[in-house]
Amino acid sequence: MIIGLVLTYAGFSQSCLPEGFIFNTQSEIDNFPEIYPGCTEIEGDIQIGNFLGSNFEITNLNGFSAITSIKGRLCIVDCDSLKNLNGLWNLKFIGGKLIIYDNDLLTNLSGLDNVISIGNTVAIGSPSGGNISLLNLSGLERVSKIGGSLSIDNNPSLLSLHGLEKLDSICGQLTIVENPSLKDLTGLVELEYVKSSIYIRGENLLTDLDGLNSLVHTDGEIWIYSNPHLKNLKGLDNLISIGGQFSLINNDSLNSLTGLENLGAESIDDLEISYNALLCDCLIPFVCDYVKIPNGPLEIKENDTGCNSIEEVDSVCLYLSIGEFKSFSEIKVYPNPSSSTITITTPTTPEKNTTLTMIDITGKEVLKFEITQKQNLIDISGLTQGVYFARITNDKAVQVTKFIKSPR
Repeated sequence: MIIGLVLTYAGFSQSCLPEGFIFNTQSEIDNFPEIYPGCTEIEGDIQIGNFLGSNFEITNLNGFSAITSIKGRLCIVDCDSLKNLNGLWNLKFIGGKLIIYDNDLLTNLSGLDNVISIGNTVAIGSPSGGNISLLNLSGLERVSKIGGSLSIDNNPSLLSLHGLEKLDSICGQLTIVENPSLKDLTGLVELEYVKSSIYIRGENLLTDLDGLNSLVHTDGEIWIYSNPHLKNLKGLDNLISIGGQFSLINNDSLNSLTGLENLGAESIDDLEISYNALLCDCLIPFVCDYVKIPNGPLEIKENDTGCNSIEEVDSVCLYLSIGEFKSFSEIKVYPNPSSSTITITTPTTPEKNTTLTMIDITGKEVLKFEITQKQNLIDISGLTQGVYFARITNDKAVQVTKFIKSPR
């Protein structure tokens, strides 16, 4: 086979392998510069290793040190003795997909440091095989745009997405699935736009979505489901619109929708908030606006009391006139939860005719009185256990916060 390749591509060409090639041995990689002298551009697909089982022979990629571009895809798979990608240090352009599966010793993607353009999907790991030692994505620091999707799937040791700090757009979908050691998304700090859908799900250590702070829009849907440690949606603070469905499903620790304050309900055509056992507060503008005038399907169920049905959410949103809110954070309640008394503080001394109203989750008014002090001690011992809202109004603003009456 090698003799045939020599006869076909002998000479000092600048490009080679229009039909692509699968490199299964270290000698094939080592002999590449001799077989294709002067070749800097590979025209077809390159696969290093194979999908048939572990390859322990390939230990380095130094034979590719002259390559500056691969017009097809680059697939590195099942190379279980490969510790880094350093032989690719002059590679700048990948026209097709970049696929990195099942490489047991890779801890990062060092060696791809000069890649500035990837024309199609980037897949780091897959449902059938991740990279068990991969800690971060260092090596992709110069990539600002991915021409297809970005899939980060089933990498058991992945701690962060460090290495993607310059990425500002993804022309396909973003999928972050089953990375049980992943602590945050801060490597995506410059990401502003995802053309297709966003999926964040499965085992991970994410407590919020901090790192997606630059995300403004996606043309597709957003699915956030089965993230066991996710407590809130902080990180989506600049998300203004999406192009389809928004789903929050089966997030066992989710207790707040903080982070979605700027999302417009008019951009959503399907909303589901279900099976989030601790979520008792759905009081946020886009939810209330969508419940009031749905653009499509709507499902709210099997969350905690207060956000357990469309009717519960609708009654609270209607009473509190969510469109008038000035702030969720300017008034404070402590201790929260409490069984007997709470203190409600305002940032300044209340103006004349400032009223504090307390309502339950059905919208029923349980207490109402005028306040004149910044600190207000309130007896709640007579209230039944549950979620309540404190609404402070005057001629200039409406402010709302939530508190929980706990058992005695």
